Amino acid sequence: MGDVPQKCHKYVSGLKSANSKYPSYAHLCYPDCIYRETGAMVNGKIKMERVKQYLEQHVHRKDQDIVSYIVRSFESCLGNIKGHMKSANIESYKVLPHGCSPFAGMLYSCVNAETFLNCPSKMWKNERPCNLAKEFALQCNPLPHVPLPSS
Repeated sequence: MGDVPQKCHKYVSGLKSANSKYPSYAHLCYPDCIYRETGAMVNGKIKMERVKQYLEQHVHRKDQDIVSYIVRSFESCLGNIKGHMKSANIESYKVLPHGCSPFAGMLYSCVNAETFLNCPSKMWKNERPCNLAKEFALQCNPLPHVPLPSS
């Protein structure tokens, strides 16, 4: 990802809501920064062509099979989040006191969960700890895999 993680660490560390006890990647605003810095999000909107392009360029060649799964995860999660926004009759989520909208964090969490749950079989380590984690996630983390804010 080049210097993107360092840029986002610096950005998050400068926020009033930053807490030095926790890594910057655990901050709600970290995904917002990652998506902005990679060009995946412009003016609060995800650009799927840029997401696909970025993944194709940056996912290691031996792991390219996962790209289509990640793209499907983005599409599924965006659909769920947009569906929530429509049902709540909102065009965007409000910026939180943390310094960002929860949108990118919700998407990031959802995409990670969806990709984990739909991991290609050739990449899945079919061992007890992995299978238990997947069973737990399936049972306790239904779509959209993130709590949706009420407004």
